Amino acid sequence: MQSVVPLICVPGLVLAESCFAPTRPFLPSDSLAAREYADIIRGDFEDYIQDIQNYFRCLDGERARAFEEAREVS
Repeated sequence: MQSVVPLICVPGLVLAESCFAPTRPFLPSDSLAAREYADIIRGDFEDYIQDIQNYFRCLDGERARAFEEAREVS
């Protein structure tokens, strides 16, 4: 905990957020398997769409933060 306190007390210190792209959902090449596991695949794709939207929001937030930092520096 002692190592965290100095970071909190430094004025103007901003830590960049890390944005990690989600893993693409698996889609079987066999159409029979795709039909058999359609519910699972559909759920994976719905999760992926939600995760990719969160990823885009993260990138937008990091971009805005970086522009603000650049504005302050310049």
